[in-house]
Amino acid sequence: MMLTLEQDHLSRLREQAGRGLAPSQMLRDLLSRINPEEPRSPVLAWYLMHAFGLEQHQVAAVFGWDPNGTGPLDDARLDELLARHIPAKVGG
Repeated sequence: MMLTLEQDHLSRLREQAGRGLAPSQMLRDLLSRINPEEPRSPVLAWYLMHAFGLEQHQVAAVFGWDPNGTGPLDDARLDELLARHIPAKVGG
């Protein structure tokens, strides 16, 4: 898979984190902006890794979450697992 990351998507994730949005809210917003033909979980993980300088194991929870609630992780659990790695104040 060749993925070109959109800088505006990365900036938006950082801005949303700075405003205190929950990771699940940030990812839903990102899903509305990315190509629906791309594999969802790997793309979300890739964006989180690049937006916040995270490693793969830190974003692994994305692979157990589905925005429609059918994954093994619900929004609250995803938020709990990701929030510890995403800085509350990005760039400040």
